[in-house]
Amino acid sequence: RHEPRSSHVQDPLSIHALDQITFRLENAMALRLEPVLTFFLLVFLFLLGVRLFRAGAFGADETGRRLRSRLLAWGLGLGLPLNIAAVLAGSDFFLLARYGIAPLLALGYIGLIGAVVDRVRRPGPLMTGLTSVGRTALSGYVLQNALCVVISYGIGLGLVERLGGTGPWWVVGLWGVVCAVLMAGSTLWLRRFSAGPLESVQKWALRH
Repeated sequence: RHEPRSSHVQDPLSIHALDQITFRLENAMALRLEPVLTFFLLVFLFLLGVRLFRAGAFGADETGRRLRSRLLAWGLGLGLPLNIAAVLAGSDFFLLARYGIAPLLALGYIGLIGAVVDRVRRPGPLMTGLTSVGRTALSGYVLQNALCVVISYGIGLGLVERLGGTGPWWVVGLWGVVCAVLMAGSTLWLRRFSAGPLESVQKWALRH
């Protein structure tokens, strides 16, 4: 067994199934503090999304394309170098990368997806997959977390422990596989249903 990295809290990525459950029970309060600490950031990002929508950033016209180009340039042009620098700087900059740089990168991803859609804009697997994921966003978000837990942690394949010393490329590959699964799965689901499973539950709950 690997020795704990800290005398107080063991790294949850390096331990096995029962230890992971114990870790989460013993640190339940600390692990649930994140939504509280990031509440104002979440509100800010929500309002920013509303502002972008009202400004026409998601439209198919010239205004939308111009705004998406700016999001792409600033979000990735500034966010990627900052994120790489934060990662190389070590764990002391983890919070900055997660809560400061990640939102900037998210804006860049909006611009990047918009640029891809602007250039493709014809029926096909890519457009169908992106549209389907958008229509089942809540279900996809939960599913991607469930898939990554099963693949990465000791309760499933345990790839974090097995491939921990091989570099970051397996994570990039995992991201690609999960994206493909979400696009294919959401497309197949929407062939039979009008909304994703959790979206349907949400609509039912709001009606009652």
